[in-house]
Amino acid sequence: MQQRRSKRPVSVIGGVRRTQIDQSNFDIVTGQQLSGSSASAVTPSIAGLIKITPWLALYGNYIEALERGGVAPPGTVNVGQTFPALVSKQHEFGAKFDFQILGATFAYYNINKANQYIDTATNIFTQDGRQENRGYEVTIFGEPIKGIRFVAGASFIDAVQLQTDSGEFDGKKVTSVPDSEYRLAAEVDLPFVPGFTVTGAIYHTGPAPYNNANTFDVPSWTRFDLGARYVYYVDQVKMTARFNVESLTNEAYWIAGYGSGGLAQSGARRYVASLTASF
Repeated sequence: MQQRRSKRPVSVIGGVRRTQIDQSNFDIVTGQQLSGSSASAVTPSIAGLIKITPWLALYGNYIEALERGGVAPPGTVNVGQTFPALVSKQHEFGAKFDFQILGATFAYYNINKANQYIDTATNIFTQDGRQENRGYEVTIFGEPIKGIRFVAGASFIDAVQLQTDSGEFDGKKVTSVPDSEYRLAAEVDLPFVPGFTVTGAIYHTGPAPYNNANTFDVPSWTRFDLGARYVYYVDQVKMTARFNVESLTNEAYWIAGYGSGGLAQSGARRYVASLTASF
């Protein structure tokens, strides 16, 4: 591994990694091995950053990695079957802004990796070809007014299948990957109650293909969270009391399986309380 610096605020770092992944699936009753795989690879990585001004930095990276193969989830015909590890390749370019009270990051990325999904026609989890994920992300954060903090972000993803068996699904969108995601979280310190903070968050996920043929989509969904925390001291010990309500509106929706297929039900409204001490 090596790093290079110059009079300009430039840094470059690179490395090489050797990885070996062994996977096995055993029958829980007999202990007999049902399936397994073994793979190894030497993969490179390189990253660079240049600080243009005190408030602007540009960065980029290229990373290869040996990733663990999927395991057929419960409910599929071949539940528990393991699939071989394959190398993924990623490159990313972006910019970081820091204006003290506000900051932002912008990024473009491209990830090429194994395509794995549940075939809805056969209910078999399979590894078929590759998938290419091209996307943009933006995040803005800061404390524009003392006592008011926020972080907001959005991502836009174009995920397509490549090199599928007989080319049947080439160019189709990747199963369960939403085309967009948005998030906004904020917290406000109440000046008339020292130590008391109100928190809230909104999450929105766009539609996602349900199957590899893209015949229909999992609908988009939105979730609201609300909470509060109170910080106080007992004999110089910092205490933090928290109370949060997750899924405030108690909406029911389906959540896509993010690239592996399948669906999960949204959680019901949940109340969470905690008390922590910092020594």
